[in-house]
Parts: sequence; structure tokens; C-alpha cells
Amino acid sequence: MKQHSYTKVIQVRTIQQKQAQQQVADAVRVRIEEEDRLSVIHDDRDKAASAFRAKQKMSVAQMQTMRSHLSTLTRDIESQKDTVHKAEAHEETKRDALIKKSQEKKMIEVLNDKRCKSEQKENDRKEQKTLDEFSQRLR
Repeated sequence: MKQHSYTKVIQVRTIQQKQAQQQVADAVRVRIEEEDRLSVIHDDRDKAASAFRAKQKMSVAQMQTMRSHLSTLTRDIESQKDTVHKAEAHEETKRDALIKKSQEKKMIEVLNDKRCKSEQKENDRKEQKTLDEFSQRLR
């Protein structure tokens, strides 16, 4: 049977699919890291708020410093939430790209299978014709 032109295309699509899978894995890792950072900031703010409430006596300057620190942590949380949302969107984009690459590869594989079956049928017909001609000569 002949070397199909689809073979190289399938190899390229397989490489592209693996690259897309790696990009999804990288995007997932980044999202998880960003979620972890958000969790750490939340924990820091919760600890600072508990310390603020637990402190019985504090000067005005200490109170202002603590409130400023809590405000900063709250802003950091909001900023980190935005970063997490961006990481989630990036991950979704990479997943969509992976799905597209997988579909493209599958389409080429289906075309290749159809071509192989068609060639096999043609070869079978030729073989049958040759056998028929040979049997006619023997008679």
C-alpha cells in the first residue's frame, strides 16, 4: 500500500495536540498558583484582623497602622481575585485550543481511514479482476 499524504499531517497534528496539552497543563498550574496566593493573602488578612480585635490597648498610631495594613491586604485580595479570573480565562482559552487541535487531528485520521479503505477496495477489485481473467484463461 502507498505512503499516504495524511501520515505526515497526522504526525504534525499529534505534535500540535501534545503542545496544546502542555499549554493547558501550564495554564492549570498557573491558575492553581494564583489561587494559592489568594488563599495566603486571605489568611494574612484574617490573622491581622484577629490580632487587631484581640489587642486590648493600642495607641492611635498603632490603630491607624493596623487599619492601613488591613486595607492594603483587602486591596491585594481584590487584585489577586482579578489575577485568578484572568488565569481562569487563559486556562479556558487553552482548553478550547486543545479541543480544536484534537478535532482537527481526528478529522484527518477519519479522512486517512476512508482513503485507506477506498484503496483497499480498489486493490481488492483489481485482484478479483486479475483472478477472474486468470480463471477465464484456464478454461
